[in-house]
Amino acid sequence: MITGCSGFIGRNFLQRSKVLEKFNITALYKTVAPSIDKNNNITFERVNLLNAKECKSIFKGFDVIVHLAGVMMTSSATENNPFKGINENLQIITNILEALSVQTPQKFIWMSSTTGYPLANKDLKEEDFFQREVPKRYEIVGSLYRLIETIVNKNLKDKCNLITLRPTGVFGEDDDFSPKSSHILPKIIRDSFLNSLPETIYAQKEEMRNWIYVEDLVGALDLLLTNIDESLVLNIGAKESTSMYDLYKIILKIFGLEKLHQINSDHNIYGEPLARNIDCSLSSKFLGKYNQTPLETGLIKTINWYKNQ
Repeated sequence: MITGCSGFIGRNFLQRSKVLEKFNITALYKTVAPSIDKNNNITFERVNLLNAKECKSIFKGFDVIVHLAGVMMTSSATENNPFKGINENLQIITNILEALSVQTPQKFIWMSSTTGYPLANKDLKEEDFFQREVPKRYEIVGSLYRLIETIVNKNLKDKCNLITLRPTGVFGEDDDFSPKSSHILPKIIRDSFLNSLPETIYAQKEEMRNWIYVEDLVGALDLLLTNIDESLVLNIGAKESTSMYDLYKIILKIFGLEKLHQINSDHNIYGEPLARNIDCSLSSKFLGKYNQTPLETGLIKTINWYKNQ
């Protein structure tokens, strides 16, 4: 079973995976079933994961569950409705866990978040997740995912192969480019395309993020499905972080806008700069070279897709 198949990662997983053809797939979606080229072995089911009865009726007899469903909790979405993401993400996971209390799968793969990591002057490893306080900027979403991880571990850790993934910033084709809910990277792409970026862009070199192209994340999921039969917690991301200053430089270059905008690295619209250097060496140890797409290459593919929409 794969949940969240009408979402960004779920759609890309169904479309790009090189191993799903080996499985009989039940793909859950919320409103509209995704259009997938290769779907001979996929049964689509419309299920409301916020409904406990629907969860209990569908989560039966599966060897492997890949849980990709959830409510996006970007800063813009949280500002519009600060309680929606908290309530619904907790409800979804508790409904699924309650449904699985009768029959547990052999393997449960699910997406947590790197927002729960504390401030640090070092690369953040998996064991650092629950150390110290969540940064103020990620206080709500980071604390939520610490709680969800605790709940999932309590209910599944000794019952199946539990694989908890903490992906960094995922981007790529089919991402959410809506002004009301998008992450910062698709927002920059949208504003560049619409030529609505300010003349002076404020982006510090000390403000660091780790971005992973969605095809590389799909490759990691493929390897977890076929090669890993043990419980793990893994950071999933690119080999290195990129400053917001350099991210803007790359995107402006791709759009040919370098001469129209100045990047001011002395000021940060987010306040105190935050460097998120996520150590992905453990996932590379278990999965090999899954994160091979250079940032600029992934951005070019994403931008070309966006231009054609």
